[in-house]
This record gives sequence, C-alpha cells and structure tokens, in this order.
Amino acid sequence: MALIVKNYDETSTFSGVSINQEQSEIVVSLHRPKRDFCEHDRLILNLLCPHLLVAYRNATALTQMQQELAQLSRTADELGTIILNNDFKIQLITKRASQFLIQYFQVSLYDKNHLPENLLQ
Repeated sequence: MALIVKNYDETSTFSGVSINQEQSEIVVSLHRPKRDFCEHDRLILNLLCPHLLVAYRNATALTQMQQELAQLSRTADELGTIILNNDFKIQLITKRASQFLIQYFQVSLYDKNHLPENLLQ
C-alpha cells in the first residue's frame, strides 16, 4: 500500500491512500491549510494505512452479511419456517408457518412454544 501526496492547490495539500481491493489500497483525502506534510505526518499516515484497509474490509463484510441475512429472512418468511430447539420447542416461527399450522392442522389457538401433538408424532 502506497502513500500518495499531491499538491491540490497553493493553500492546501491532498494526501490519500486509494480503495482498490485487488491492490489493497484505500483513498483518504486530507485537506490542510499547510502546504507540505512533514516526515512525522507521513509516518502517521503510513501507520494508519493497514488499519484503514482492515476497517474497509470489515465494513464490506458486514454489509454483505447484512444483505445475506435479509435475503435469508425473506426466504424463510416465504417458505414458512419453524425452528425448534433440542426439546422440540419453537424458537422461531414465521407468519406463513403459523398460517400453515392453522390451515393443515386445524389449530386455531396453539401454544406458541410447542408444535401440535399430531405433528410431533
């Protein structure tokens, strides 16, 4: 990952590290009233580079997981899903699954924690 320092205009300096996943780069812009970066400034920016890359990758991974979870949730709702624990108690039931239980097992008011007995047999 490389540090790029450019003069942006006469009164400020642009510094950056660009986002490019293939080359592991991130762009960060800094606009400062001073014209040049000293060696200490460059050292600090270079030390930040790997942390910025990790933060970007984490944010990208989080966004992808959130999208996948949303898709999984939509699919579970569409199919009608019931998740049971080891004791066969209901941990999660979608609205569609509730409708299926009512439709196919003629259960109008069932215990929200248990499946109907005839389904457990």
